[in-house]
Amino acid sequence: MASARTGEDDNSFVGDRKAAWEGFVHAQARMMQKLGRELDDAGKIPLDTYDILVQLAENGGRVRLRDLVNKVVLSQPGLSRKVARLEEEGLLERLPDPNDGRGVLVRMTRAGRAALRTAAVVHIAGIEREFTSRITDDEAATLTAVFNRLLAEDGSAGS
Repeated sequence: MASARTGEDDNSFVGDRKAAWEGFVHAQARMMQKLGRELDDAGKIPLDTYDILVQLAENGGRVRLRDLVNKVVLSQPGLSRKVARLEEEGLLERLPDPNDGRGVLVRMTRAGRAALRTAAVVHIAGIEREFTSRITDDEAATLTAVFNRLLAEDGSAGS
């Protein structure tokens, strides 16, 4: 049996496990930078706005603010500030949650749907070029299984 120091036959942060983590982090960062820059260069909404609007679109056009924070890559304070700015821009609106007197619903507006639609053309083309065209169906299935398992173990599956 291998020791934790060698990393053989265990879950240590060495070898292929370390390489997989580092590759994931660096590839994701590089792709997100490219995809964000493409949206900016095309004069579309920023990537963090796109992320919020996609989450709203995929959840019937509205989500409780406290649930939205688990679906995007922003902290609670960052998301609250971003939602306030997007409301000022007319891309979404905040409404009282009828099921929770203290809660807030975030709903995408018609302008938000239009902005998402035009940005999606650029963004999806970038995803296809930078990611989906560069992996095989088997690799996609493996990645899906791994990420779904990680999300389920974290309690975030389906979020």
